[in-house]
Parts: sequence; structure tokens; C-alpha cells
Amino acid sequence: MYERFCFEHGWIARADAKGNYKEWMNYPERVHDDHLGDMASWPQSSYPQIIFSWGSFWDIWKKHRNKIQIRPPGRDTCLQCNIFRNQHQYLGSENNDINLFESSDFNEVIVVVNSAEERDEQLIIAAAKRVKATVSQKILADQKIENARSSLNNNVPYNEKVVTLVMDYCQNLDLPHVGGEQVGEVYFYSPIGIYCLGIVDSGKEKLYAYVYS
Repeated sequence: MYERFCFEHGWIARADAKGNYKEWMNYPERVHDDHLGDMASWPQSSYPQIIFSWGSFWDIWKKHRNKIQIRPPGRDTCLQCNIFRNQHQYLGSENNDINLFESSDFNEVIVVVNSAEERDEQLIIAAAKRVKATVSQKILADQKIENARSSLNNNVPYNEKVVTLVMDYCQNLDLPHVGGEQVGEVYFYSPIGIYCLGIVDSGKEKLYAYVYS
């Protein structure tokens, strides 16, 4: 958190092996990113600012933000990969006589384990089925999107037009929000949940976002 604070003010802070920081005046300056064009967040016109030392930052944190807890960043993996990883860890125990039943959107996966070899083999087969289902879904989605774009570009009559809408809940936000990462470094005891439903018209490549709390 302190490193992000320093970075947003033009400095690059790095802790030593014991988690301590040297005097902020000795930090290297943040590199300008004008090459990103409109996406630049630290252009040439930006200059490093005076900041708190690590000790002062920690004192203010304990005094004014004592209801905020620090947690390690979560692993940015998809749900199916996370399930596979947990299965592998769980089934890696000495007890090999395990029956695991799991359902997914595309298939039913039943893992019956009688030995370590069978365990690994069935986990790999289950993962392969998920990969195959994901690839098939991607191919089908690309076909539907291409049909929608072709229909729009060729001015197909309205009653024959193909429209492909993709709907999904985007990342959930919270208020107050202290960063741009999907899995933030801090969380509050009672945050206000902010939810965003995104609807994309694939033919027009236009997003409609509906936000509520």
C-alpha cells in the first residue's frame, strides 16, 4: 500500500528483506510514460511530490484507518482453473479412496480415486474436457459475433437482421475504492457494494453499462 502511495506521487519505493523502507528522498523517480498517449498517467509535465516517510505513513494508517485490514492479493485465475488447483491439492493427501462429483456448465465430471496414478489421470482428463468446452464456446461466440457484424455491414433488413448481445456482470467494485486492481489490497468491514452489468452489442461494438448499489 505504501509502495502504491509512493508510486502515485512519483517515487518507486521498495522494501528490504525485513520490510523496512529507506528515506523517501533516496527513492528512484517514477519513469514518464508519454509513449502511452492518452493513456499516460505520468507524462513529462509530472514531477515527484513530497511524501510521508514509511514510519509516518504507518502511524497515520493505524490512527485513522484501523478498521482496514491488509490481505495478500488473490490469484487471478478463472473459476475452472481454481477448481482444478484445489482438487489437485485436496486429492494430494494420503487418503486416496476419494469420490469427487463436480458439475459444470458444459459437462458432469466424476472423479473416482483409488490410487495416485488414477487421481492424476482423471484430473488431467477433467481439465482437458473443460479446455475443449471452452474452445468450443469461443468458436461459437466468434461465429455469432461475425454474423452480427456482417448483418450490420450489409444493411440486412430489420426483420432478418442478426443481433448478438453479450451480457456479463463486470468486476464488483466497492465504496470507498482505493485501487484499480480486480482484487484489491484492502477491504473494509462494511463496504458499499457497487455492481456493474455490461451489455455489448457485438455488431456495433458498443457497451451499455448499468451500475447500481
